[in-house]
Amino acid sequence: MTKIFPIIATFAAASIAAPSLAGGSLSTISVGPETEGWYNADGLTSTVTGGYDGTQNSLAASGTGKNQFYITGENIFGGSGLTIGDISSISYSTKKSGDASSPDWFMQIYTNPYSGSPGSSWYGNRIQAEPYLASNLDAPGGQWNDWTTTAGGTNSLNWGDSSQGDFGAGLGSLDTLKSASVLGGTGTYADAGVLFFTFGTGSGWANGFDGQIGPITVLFNNGTGTIINFEASTPAVPGPAGLAGLLGLAVVGRRRRR
Repeated sequence: MTKIFPIIATFAAASIAAPSLAGGSLSTISVGPETEGWYNADGLTSTVTGGYDGTQNSLAASGTGKNQFYITGENIFGGSGLTIGDISSISYSTKKSGDASSPDWFMQIYTNPYSGSPGSSWYGNRIQAEPYLASNLDAPGGQWNDWTTTAGGTNSLNWGDSSQGDFGAGLGSLDTLKSASVLGGTGTYADAGVLFFTFGTGSGWANGFDGQIGPITVLFNNGTGTIINFEASTPAVPGPAGLAGLLGLAVVGRRRRR
């Protein structure tokens, strides 16, 4: 377990140039299944495809095995340390055949490690937002549906801390999460540094899931933001031997079972 964090950090940092965030601007990070930092439990890959709003690519799940992409807080915040409190909002869109209560692409944040953390030796806390647990849920199957961390709106994402056994959304909205005391630590979640920002599918229900995810927009309180979009894909470049196994131990193994 102690070797997992350095390996993941090297991959996520090496594959993406930190965006330059000028005041009030949106920067773009383009990733695909060939980008280092991508993980699939069965050694397969998601597929970059068209179909999102007629102009932008989306990413379709492989249909077999958990898919997840890791990006460091520094990469997404223009080379500077990112805290959860720095995040103003997160939004993205998905399309799947199932109804609103069925599994979907989810967001997950690993915070910086600290002594005695409940999660692992390489991260502090692991918080997640599952679409099917959103407030004001309205997401018919077979169409693109929007998800947001803005409280009070349609499909407003709620968060839980799975490092403390909350695989649901017991911490509520992003704003509520920020003011909550860190489970197992000190201070609030707003103070917690972002080690990795991730998006992915679950390990318990990924088989058969080929739903799509569109570009992800992360806005910051300083007036800047980063869009994560998807490039046309080439065959995935195999990672070093043992990466899948190491990541498999580190990431969530108890996702929603279906």
